[in-house]
Amino acid sequence: MITIFFIRAVLAGVGIAVMAGPIGCFVVWRRMAYFGETLAHATLLGISLSMVAGYMSYLFIFLILGGLVLFLAMIKRFDTLPIDTVLGGVSHFCLALGLIVFSLSPSQQFMSNMTTLFFGEILTVSWLDVITIFISALLLLLMVILNWRRLIILCLHQDIAVTMGISPFKTNIILLVLLASAIALMVKMVGVLLVVSLLLIPAATAKLLSHSPKQMAYLAPILGVSAVVVGMFLTFYFDLPTGPTIILVSGILFLGFFYYSYCCRI
Repeated sequence: MITIFFIRAVLAGVGIAVMAGPIGCFVVWRRMAYFGETLAHATLLGISLSMVAGYMSYLFIFLILGGLVLFLAMIKRFDTLPIDTVLGGVSHFCLALGLIVFSLSPSQQFMSNMTTLFFGEILTVSWLDVITIFISALLLLLMVILNWRRLIILCLHQDIAVTMGISPFKTNIILLVLLASAIALMVKMVGVLLVVSLLLIPAATAKLLSHSPKQMAYLAPILGVSAVVVGMFLTFYFDLPTGPTIILVSGILFLGFFYYSYCCRI
């Protein structure tokens, strides 16, 4: 029998998938998967600080991610080191520091929250979480729509953006803020280790089926919602871990459409 907490979880998952789809498209176009991994690992530090402080709050997550976004934007602008080298170092530094801070929380809390922290637990969301996700999704999608032209031009070529009077630095910050905000909202649902997968896999699947950026941006959330709904029902009927099941379904969709597109080319 479907219960109210299951309905809340499905609604939260749908809201997350709708939000993650278009933003994930820019991650694919700009090849920012490693940026996403770094921001995801930084959320662990934010969550750890909030737990040591004694209460869970998005404030710590947004403070950590906000500082990291500015740092990464400056590094990318000055190009003093290869960006993948910087991201690799920052990512593992945040992960290590987050785990150390997390270990300072009470022992019971440490043990009970470790699995949830890494793999998420969407079944525990409240109505307040659902409302927060939908309001945040609307705001982030509005930001995408308002900045669509400059973001697309930046994805095409940075020099073209400059000649059209678009600041690559400011536009990169906008994109990183969108990515960081999405990750911060998603991490509770699918966990630190899986959050980037929900951004990347539906967008990558949509790329196989699309002929234009707008079509890809429309298809990605549809594929994400499909993976969430199917994954949630598989979890409900077969007692599977929720976050990994959603990502697994998303991956199966990608493999299926990849095989389909490969066959169509032959």
